[in-house]
Amino acid sequence: MLLEVKDIEQAYITANTTMVAGAQYSFDATKTNLPNFNAEKFYWIFGDGTRAEGESVQHTFSEPGIYQVTLGIIGTSKTTGEQQKVCVFKKITVLRN
Repeated sequence: MLLEVKDIEQAYITANTTMVAGAQYSFDATKTNLPNFNAEKFYWIFGDGTRAEGESVQHTFSEPGIYQVTLGIIGTSKTTGEQQKVCVFKKITVLRN
């Protein structure tokens, strides 16, 4: 018997959930799976007052704490041609260095 495993349709943030203040980390959206959506712009809000644009970005948290990182994606529906927005959140715990 074969078992078919499918990726969930979702925006997805690839990043560590625990980080150290002062160290640089990668945040990546390349595992996002939205087959009926043409992604055009990727926006990151890091919860510490900083933002970035791009499918893959680097970020350094300067202070320890718990941060909610938001990934927003703007694109076009492949079925309707209308502009759409998708977002996802991830909690990051930043420890003292």
